[in-house]
Amino acid sequence: AMNFQIAGLYLRALIASCVMLRSWSLFHKPQTHSRLAYLIKASALMVLAGLWMAAVQPALALHWMHLTYIGGFGLMTFTVASRVTLAHGSYDLAFEAKTSSLYWIAGFFLFAAVTRAAAPFIANGYLSHLQYAAICWLAGVTIWASVFIKRIFRRGGLDKPSC
Repeated sequence: AMNFQIAGLYLRALIASCVMLRSWSLFHKPQTHSRLAYLIKASALMVLAGLWMAAVQPALALHWMHLTYIGGFGLMTFTVASRVTLAHGSYDLAFEAKTSSLYWIAGFFLFAAVTRAAAPFIANGYLSHLQYAAICWLAGVTIWASVFIKRIFRRGGLDKPSC
């Protein structure tokens, strides 16, 4: 018989899936073909991947949830923060299409998420994989900070704010 904890993991994954499929139109093409639109979709998929894997392998739920935390919520947070920084700072949003930094950030975050989730499966490599994941996370945050922190403290110079 399935216990309540496992049932709860499946219920959480199912509800999140329904919300993302219906409200977020997760498997439809984005209305705008911007990098941020695709990164939000990638982060949403990582949220679901972590939730479903935690339900399928509840003994490893802690590890699988790092897909949700790092690749999902982490990537989503920094993606939204990028747009907010540009829009509220009166920057031209075309910067999103010009900079490759968003792909680097996403790559480091996604690699950190997968590396962290894979750690328990690597014989004699658990701690090193935790370190690799931490280094990748820090690299992504460092790139984001080097590109966007300066934009937080000065305005872009457009006549009107974008939001």
